[in-house]
Amino acid sequence: MEDMIAVLTSFCARLYGKRFAKNKAKKALQSIQDQGAKANNNMQATVCGKIKDASLYSALDATASLMDKVERIYFRERFVKHGDRNELKRGFLKEYGITGRQLNGVIF
Repeated sequence: MEDMIAVLTSFCARLYGKRFAKNKAKKALQSIQDQGAKANNNMQATVCGKIKDASLYSALDATASLMDKVERIYFRERFVKHGDRNELKRGFLKEYGITGRQLNGVIF
């Protein structure tokens, strides 16, 4: 948890200034913890940032290719073959090993 506070403090310091950063990071972490408690301690958070480590690019390319494939197949199954969206979602999550958030990101 301390690592998460350090990362959030760093991001917030860049956005809001150092004085405000510590309180903003604590509030953000508390919000994440509250959401995790509501979801049976299954914490998820989305963090955005710039990736400067070129060694990660191949993994990002593979993920982008997978999401492209999922988007095309979902479109075909949903709109061409008129599949049920709930059944498709359940099937896609299992078949491609992605989260609901990832699927929603490519279909909406």
